[in-house]
Amino acid sequence: MKATANIIRLDETDSTNDHAWRLMAESNLPEFTVVSAKFQSKGKGQGNNSWHSRKAENILASVVLYPDFLLLEHFFYLNKITSLSIASCLEKYLPAEKISIKWPNDIYVNENKIAGILIQNELGVNGFSKTVAGMGININQADFPEELPNPVSLFLLTRIKHNIDSILLEIIDLLFNFYQKLKEKEFQFLDEAYLNRLYGLNELRTFRDQSGNFQGIIKGVRHDGKLMVEKEGTGLLHFDFKEIIFC
Repeated sequence: MKATANIIRLDETDSTNDHAWRLMAESNLPEFTVVSAKFQSKGKGQGNNSWHSRKAENILASVVLYPDFLLLEHFFYLNKITSLSIASCLEKYLPAEKISIKWPNDIYVNENKIAGILIQNELGVNGFSKTVAGMGININQADFPEELPNPVSLFLLTRIKHNIDSILLEIIDLLFNFYQKLKEKEFQFLDEAYLNRLYGLNELRTFRDQSGNFQGIIKGVRHDGKLMVEKEGTGLLHFDFKEIIFC
């Protein structure tokens, strides 16, 4: 199925997520309204992180959702379906590459970051009321600031300039279909699809938590979004956002 998306195209805004929230405060936007910008002056990542993007070279977009059917303990499924939509779309353009979802908010091609997401929710009386699913995806950018550790773009991987609007529409259609599965409570399907793309799954990796560096093996992600890491001598540990980082 294809989404019937109302796309608001902007030349520039501070943040597509912030812009979407402002519009929702002013009027009742239809679900799957998309705010898309060529440039963000204050692009946001997870926490206090910013998102770098050159004008008119990448996807900068936010999707309005009203997941009032979703229980609070299932909030991370919004991350899952947004990540899966982006990864599934990129797979079409990069069939020979390994595309994975790095918990909690990044999309990787091999060991390089090609996209990030930012999910923001507003709670109602019985649970979720409004959601803005923001995404930044590197499409046609040819170079990046040196301080960014490992960025990559679709252009750098294919040496082809791509149609940004067409790719965005493909992602919105995929998101619509994954969203329908979420509505239908197909949690097992979504869990398996996400796990199959989880970066570092069942691999020995070095992490850092509040106690310092340690080696562990990612075993999965709980329904509440906590990362499950098996640490030798300790057993299975659960980490919330910002409680652990990859080294």
